[in-house]
Amino acid sequence: MLRQSPLVIGWSRRLRAPTGINPARSNADDSSNPGAFVRRDNPCIKGTIFKPVASEIAVMLADGRIDRDDLRAHLKPDDEIFLKRETAISNWYPIDIYERLARLLAAVQGDGSAEFSIEAGRRSAERVGELGIYSQLDERTRETWADETGRILITLAGSFFNFGHWEWLGLEGDGFEVEVTEAAPMPEIVVHGTQGFIEYLACRAAGGAVAVTHQRSPDGDRIRFRAHRVG
Repeated sequence: MLRQSPLVIGWSRRLRAPTGINPARSNADDSSNPGAFVRRDNPCIKGTIFKPVASEIAVMLADGRIDRDDLRAHLKPDDEIFLKRETAISNWYPIDIYERLARLLAAVQGDGSAEFSIEAGRRSAERVGELGIYSQLDERTRETWADETGRILITLAGSFFNFGHWEWLGLEGDGFEVEVTEAAPMPEIVVHGTQGFIEYLACRAAGGAVAVTHQRSPDGDRIRFRAHRVG
């Protein structure tokens, strides 16, 4: 059963290009910038998430832990520009390129399993936390952990994806759901990473263990993440 919260219930946000920015361009018109001519009306992910994956692959390529055969097996030729030039956390990058990079990293660092991607999402959430975004999450938020997680998550969703409609739904009892509609462009490896991200954030807010699962509609356009405290 859904419960109505005076703070968060009904929050929703369509993730669109900010007013005043031409949606046909995501980044500065600079041909030296590998993201310069990415169209923001295509599904994109923010550099905050993209950059660590691209940078890690570039390092592994340089020291020989990834070879050219790995690149050919997982990437398209044009993807390699994102490994050769500096990426920026403030830019937007095509989510299909991110998917291929993430699958490459999962293949060479792990077994390509869903759990590997979930753990990658937890690490990503931890990196974002180093920016001080979660500083308000402490012992004072333990009783309202679900609401506090929702507040931060809905804000971050608008910063990380340029597509989708995110809504936080409080649950009767000790948990919450997050529903993402218009979610067809989100690759499954990103869904699993998002699950891990939500889990880390919820555990931080709750001060204890929180389990997160997800279900996706048959047409792929609706994803529902469900979180509840455990133990």
